[in-house]
Amino acid sequence: VDDSDNRSSRVDERPVFQAHLGPSVEAVWGLLTHLGVQPQLDKLAVSAILFLSSVLKGTHYTFFQPAHLESIVANVVVPGLRIRESDEEDFEDNPLEYMQRDLEGGASDTRRGVTCALVNAMCCHFEEQTTQLCSRQMDLLMARYAASTGEWQSKDAALYLFMALATKAETKAGGVVTTNPHVNLIDFFQRHVLADLQNVTAANVSKNPILMADLLKFVLTFRNQLPKEAYGVAFPILNTLLTSPDCIVHTYAACCVERMLTVRDGAVPRVAKADIQPMLQPLLTNLFGCFDHEASKENPHVMKCVMRLVTAAQGDAAPVAPMLVSKLTGVLSGLCEGFKQGIAPKNPAFHHFIFESLAAVIKCVCAGGDQQAVASMEGTMIPPFQLVIEQDVTEFQPYFVQIVAQLLERRAQPVPETYLTLLPMLLQQPLWAAKSNQPALTRLVRAYVERAGGQLVASQALFHQILGLVQTLMMAKMTDHYAFSILNAILCHVPPAKFPEFLPVLTNAALDRFQKLPANSNGKFLRSLLVFFSLYAAKHGPDMLFDQLEAVQPGLLEQFLTHVWVPKLPLVVTDAVDKKVCQVGMARLLCECPRSFGFGCWPAAMDAVCRLLKDPRKGLDMAQAQDDDVDFDFIVSYNNSSFLPLVNAAQDKSSADPLQEVDAPSYVVE
Repeated sequence: VDDSDNRSSRVDERPVFQAHLGPSVEAVWGLLTHLGVQPQLDKLAVSAILFLSSVLKGTHYTFFQPAHLESIVANVVVPGLRIRESDEEDFEDNPLEYMQRDLEGGASDTRRGVTCALVNAMCCHFEEQTTQLCSRQMDLLMARYAASTGEWQSKDAALYLFMALATKAETKAGGVVTTNPHVNLIDFFQRHVLADLQNVTAANVSKNPILMADLLKFVLTFRNQLPKEAYGVAFPILNTLLTSPDCIVHTYAACCVERMLTVRDGAVPRVAKADIQPMLQPLLTNLFGCFDHEASKENPHVMKCVMRLVTAAQGDAAPVAPMLVSKLTGVLSGLCEGFKQGIAPKNPAFHHFIFESLAAVIKCVCAGGDQQAVASMEGTMIPPFQLVIEQDVTEFQPYFVQIVAQLLERRAQPVPETYLTLLPMLLQQPLWAAKSNQPALTRLVRAYVERAGGQLVASQALFHQILGLVQTLMMAKMTDHYAFSILNAILCHVPPAKFPEFLPVLTNAALDRFQKLPANSNGKFLRSLLVFFSLYAAKHGPDMLFDQLEAVQPGLLEQFLTHVWVPKLPLVVTDAVDKKVCQVGMARLLCECPRSFGFGCWPAAMDAVCRLLKDPRKGLDMAQAQDDDVDFDFIVSYNNSSFLPLVNAAQDKSSADPLQEVDAPSYVVE
């Protein structure tokens, strides 16, 4: 069968196969109509169904006559979609595996999964006929269920048949985007899905969990097609189903809530902030109640729903923030305690969404720079962070560092002593040795310089520790760009009068590294060095940069401009903010410090600036992406080299521009 499938996909390339395709179709079709449903026959059934699908989607679909289609629907599709005893056992005994197959796209190699694909294939060339045949079978299945609720397996098959028939195009993150025009989806939803969901009460929430999971999957699958009125009816029901003791039912309910909150009508969320506010407290209460069930102790889908609720509620989450932070940090403390006892964290997606939820709370509650709210968050979150560092819970360190950076960036000056006490712990070499920590730690040290630059310089010891860190990072190829990131923050936030005390040493270190680069290097070190020199000139004037480099070696700036800076600038600088910095820095050098240019270099430098100006300024004025537009469906894995940024802890894009007060094109023209 596998060989026939391979040949059917290449039949147009190899005409010799055409003579054998018809008999192969007949043989495989005949095999399937008599094949049993035992699990040991699944591999054969999957291969056979894939073969039929391949032919139905291809150019030789004319092998199939109406009688064939009717037989396939009755004898292959319906039996292939019926739930089996082994599936029921998996639902009860292996809920995580069942969900992975059913919810997370892991069913593509199962009998039920490929049968759904077979229905899609039949609709490629026989959509109307297939719809009529499948509708007839659905009516029969629903009639059996109506006659006896004990025949729930018939409704289960009918629901899967409808979902396969109605779906024409879908994405994992966005759900169904195109439906079969020959089916009445809303009518089916109201008669066969909503009618059953509206019978759900707290007393019967445990009744027939498999069928309930089917109904929820229908809502999840067709969330884009359901009208707003259906959302208003569905949310209270979903809230009740979150109290189900069945892991799959309350997980599917959480998934429905989370995904429905991402649906938009144009640019407007279908579920408005005002719609969420009255449901927020009960939904969060029931979501956290899910974690009391053993099978859902580390349920990433439920935690993702918590995160999505907070981001969708925005400022309305403030009243529930204390409860949220207490619950989330309580979960983290329990995980840290388990780590102390030798129980390593085992579900990275769950842990990621805990921190996304914490970051979302900070983002919502501390908006506008509310210092009282920031202080409250610090008091709750910094102690667990210290525990994570002390106990060396490496899996959580990059996340906590991002959270602390997010808080510090919202702090008014001067920052509390708590942060200064924490800094020596953050500068320890073992913490920086982990590659997964380096991006977050760099951001945090930058935040220290930006928010507490004066305090650091005054303490001297802390500032010298940071300078030592910068020098260490600059000496390594893998970390030199982090050194320049911190150094650029120092240029912007430390008084220039202090520069002579440390910049000559760091500049010499940078130039020593540069001299060891290959002659044709266009890599990140050169880019970082050019941006650093440009920012120096843009912020503090070209004369200061000239004097700095002349002190290293007379004529150095002229040589560097002629042979490196000017010819390499348009080649290595691509980031929008970096381009702006380089444009302004070079413009100041050209206009305010002509002594730095040798004869003939000025026109080339001006040409380099103009080339940068011609490129689109991508990202400079781009609005920050909405959280609900972000797809969090990634594979999260812990290893020493991976870093997973928290979307809700992301810096405001405008804060990345050290020259916010300058419009580069206007400045250069003037």
